[in-house]
Parts: sequence; C-alpha cells; structure tokens
Amino acid sequence: MSEYDDRIAVIGLAGRFPGADSVPEFWRLLRDGVDAVHDYTDGELRQLGAGQGLLADPALVRSGGALPGGALDGIAGFDAELFGFDAREAALLDPQHRLFLESAWGALEDAGCDPQRYDGDVGVFTGISTNRYFLFHLLGNPEAADGDPDDWEAQLAIRPGAEYLPARVAYRLGLRGPAIAVQTACSSSLTAVCVAAQSLLDY
Repeated sequence: MSEYDDRIAVIGLAGRFPGADSVPEFWRLLRDGVDAVHDYTDGELRQLGAGQGLLADPALVRSGGALPGGALDGIAGFDAELFGFDAREAALLDPQHRLFLESAWGALEDAGCDPQRYDGDVGVFTGISTNRYFLFHLLGNPEAADGDPDDWEAQLAIRPGAEYLPARVAYRLGLRGPAIAVQTACSSSLTAVCVAAQSLLDY
C-alpha cells in the first residue's frame, strides 16, 4: 500500500470574504492582520436595507449595542445568464446560493477543470445558513415572492431549504457525482469538508 493512498490534493480554490473578493486577497488580509469586521449601528443597518424583523432577531449577538458583521462587495454582480437564470429568478435566489455558484465555478476554473469536458465525477458538498434573505426580504414582500404559481423554476429559486443547494450547483454546472447538503450548525462548513474528503477516499 502506498504512503500516498490517504492523501488528498487541493488543486483549486475560490471564495468571497469580507474585505476580500478572492482567496489571494483573503490571504493578504490574514498576512497583514487586517480586521474586516465592522460594528454596525441599527441606523447603518437600516440604510443597508435591513428590516425591523432582522434588527429585532434575538439570535443576533450584539457588541455594546452594535452588530458586528462583515460585508461582501459586489453582491449585485451575479452573472445570472452564465448559470441559466433569468433576471427574476436571480433576484429571488438566496444570495448564499448565488455566492456558492460563483465560488464553485471559480474553484473549477482555478483547478483547470471544465465540467463539460471532464468525464469523471465531481461532487458537491455544502453547508450554509438559514435563508435569511427569504425570511427578512421576500416573506414580507408578497409582490416579490409570489409571482406566477405555474412558473416552477421561479418557485424553486425562492426555496428556502439549504438542502437544495448542492443539487442546484450540480445541475447548473453539469456536474456528476454526489451532491450532499450538511447541516451541523456552526460547524457545517468544516463537516462538509470532512464528508467530501471521506467521499474522495471511498471512491
């Protein structure tokens, strides 16, 4: 048995972070000790479009009355056409799904992997939070959320369950392989990495 049998190579990376739109930018923040978290007042959050439901959420941990948070730049820059969404579907889509799709695409590009030409399996393992976009922006806005009940693609776009994300990514990117959603609260991302690594070792 080779000593390399249980080793996994990471050949592609992508991500979006507060203060950094790419992995190299994120590494620079870490190297330089930059804190990209800001303490937001309720007034600042209202200006950013936060509704009263979000501001009153008891699950949010405040620091001296303010809410610490990291803002991502370019949220509105989602390339809907690239992923086969029309403008309305994209507007209803959970921003976490938009970012994950873009990051999955970026990771494949970084790895030099074209899913349309690759014959092997590519798995998708996800871990995301509750769809607060649906809860605090769409649910209280019937005009935005309702739409045509016969438009099944638009209805799926607002599906609030995190369990739908891996299937959406696999479908939109033409990937073949396991598509598994992981939900273990704050450890979801790390658990998804562990499940993905085990899947690679098992195949």
